[in-house]
Amino acid sequence: MENKFFKKDYSLLYDVIYSKKNYKAEANLISQIIKKFHTPNIKILDIGCGTGEHTLELLKKGYKVTGIDFSNEMLKIAKKKLLSNKLYSNNLFNLNAYDVNKLEVKFNVILMMFNVIGYLDDVHFFFEKLKDCLEPNALVFFDYWSEKAVKKNPPKTTKKEFLYKDFKATRISKGKIIKNKVKVDLILNIIKENKTKSFDETHNVGFYDIRSLVKTIQKLGYKKKNIGLNKFEKIINSKSQWEKFCLLKYEKKKIFSTKS
Repeated sequence: MENKFFKKDYSLLYDVIYSKKNYKAEANLISQIIKKFHTPNIKILDIGCGTGEHTLELLKKGYKVTGIDFSNEMLKIAKKKLLSNKLYSNNLFNLNAYDVNKLEVKFNVILMMFNVIGYLDDVHFFFEKLKDCLEPNALVFFDYWSEKAVKKNPPKTTKKEFLYKDFKATRISKGKIIKNKVKVDLILNIIKENKTKSFDETHNVGFYDIRSLVKTIQKLGYKKKNIGLNKFEKIINSKSQWEKFCLLKYEKKKIFSTKS
């Protein structure tokens, strides 16, 4: 299934559409979880950082954060945000998630927020490549769409309106389950000075049974950790209840070489 997503028009509207998302509260919870496992001096990789809201909030907390995204349009917005907050923007890279090893840096924490994992066609291959970027005992934190919830409460057509300064936008979302993905067709209209501009996007987003997903990658060294992730679901307060959260720990031990 072909994806047509996160193009220029949608990227410019992204923060308007998700203006009610509580990034600060999510970053606070992420920080709390990190402190249970690591000291403050760590490196975080935000995969699919988008317009940079989680990256920004974590940088404000003093963490060393690198962000990657395949949408250069989203990254342009993220860089402007960091610069306006007097933060360096040279830690943002236009990279596909499968190319994380090109960074040639190892991280203690990996974030994949806002269902980044749903856009991956080969999850096992991704987690295999990700190992090259992980320090021993690294944390991998992501949210995902639950297979059980998606099938219990299947997608339907929705329409939402958004007001921002001098324009109004409407988003019509039409979802359909096709095998193990939800095909989401989006139609967006921007109304400004009595003129309407329309564009569309198609997102094919995977959903998962988390037990099966973890089972497929546990031989790679990942182990699921059960720790208060329901707090995130309360923040999101999703009517569909599709969104769930998972925390993995990379438990492969560091191998030390010895010289005779």
